[in-house]
Amino acid sequence: MPMQPPSARNGWEVDDMAMLTLGTGVGGGLVLGGRVWHGMNGMAGEFGHMTVEPEGARCGCGNRGCVEAYASATAVMRMAREAIAEGHAPALAKASSSDPEFSAKAVYNLAIQGDEEARRIFRRVGRALGIALSALVNALNLPMYVVGGGVSSAWEAFAPSSFEELRQRCMVYAATAPPSHHATGEQGASAHVEAKTTKKTIIQEDHHHSFLAGHGRGIIRRRPPAHGEPPQLTPNLIAVVILSSG
Repeated sequence: MPMQPPSARNGWEVDDMAMLTLGTGVGGGLVLGGRVWHGMNGMAGEFGHMTVEPEGARCGCGNRGCVEAYASATAVMRMAREAIAEGHAPALAKASSSDPEFSAKAVYNLAIQGDEEARRIFRRVGRALGIALSALVNALNLPMYVVGGGVSSAWEAFAPSSFEELRQRCMVYAATAPPSHHATGEQGASAHVEAKTTKKTIIQEDHHHSFLAGHGRGIIRRRPPAHGEPPQLTPNLIAVVILSSG
């Protein structure tokens, strides 16, 4: 039975998951055995600094070719400015000159309107994300991978290239043919994956953005059962969920 997206009445119960948040940078977090995995010195989950292009663009961390250098809002703006400077992005140039608040959202709007250069930028976003997800899926074999953050609202422009990379590069993904889901709008406002501790919510999707915070022990909990509730995830089932605000 295929899984259904989570709703206000139910969710997915998992003890292990990875999350990437695409914003001005790329954040991440890892839950293993119902607990946030902090690593030896609290620096686990730096998925944004996985290398996807060894000789690629310079990242803010000083390295080259990090996921963050391609799949963040900052990266979208850098690629847009580069395209404008090269003189082959007239629509981007026009939007940039006419809008003092020109942003990654404006680049996305051009992409969904069919501008080829804007579409190319988001294909590049998706490719970087797909390469990173491929490495995570192959290495960790977790039941769920969640993509959130402000840039996830542009899922329509980057998701196809992300999943294409997963199919081509990820042996585990290709072998299991897993489902993927997109939670957005009214659904995304209420649907969420959450790990609760005694005092803090560790992972939450609140319609506008996702975040990872807090410390201590946690457990992934399912919302109360309801008629038609989706089946629990099993060890051989992977779900890739994109959470966005619209």
